[in-house]
Amino acid sequence: MDQTINRQSHFAIPRLNIAKLIRSLDQNPYVGTLGVFLGAGIATLNGRMISVAMPDLRGALGLGVDEASWIPTAYNMALMFIGPFSVFVGGLLGVRRVLLYSGTIFILCSILLPFSPTLRVMLCLQVISGLSSGNLLSPNTQLCAPRLAVALSDLRHRCLCDGYCRLN
Repeated sequence: MDQTINRQSHFAIPRLNIAKLIRSLDQNPYVGTLGVFLGAGIATLNGRMISVAMPDLRGALGLGVDEASWIPTAYNMALMFIGPFSVFVGGLLGVRRVLLYSGTIFILCSILLPFSPTLRVMLCLQVISGLSSGNLLSPNTQLCAPRLAVALSDLRHRCLCDGYCRLN
């Protein structure tokens, strides 16, 4: 019996400390910056995918060229409309909260969009998707610029003090 206990303890898998991992990621400015840029990239990619998928959307919904042109227009208009307001709302409610809620709404709209039965439902979902993805684009500089500036100044200070490199 003692031999089986020793074998089990010998091959024990080390436990991952999730709280410690989250704390270390929370203190790293590059992780948050990567997440924000990933959201902005996905919002931009969504606009491109709408343009590429336009012939398939026209065929699936039985739309003409004029009717189908409203699909990317609704998305782009909502995306550009929300830009100035998202910076204000980010300052009012907090950038992290706005990004999390906008990302959640954007994901839900992206999941529901393929199931839209009519053009009207698709346009409504595209407007909501555009409003939420516009909130992913504008707070980029508001959130990322200060974090990256601090990280780069720390790097510059370490390089100058340690003598590894000289930055001008």
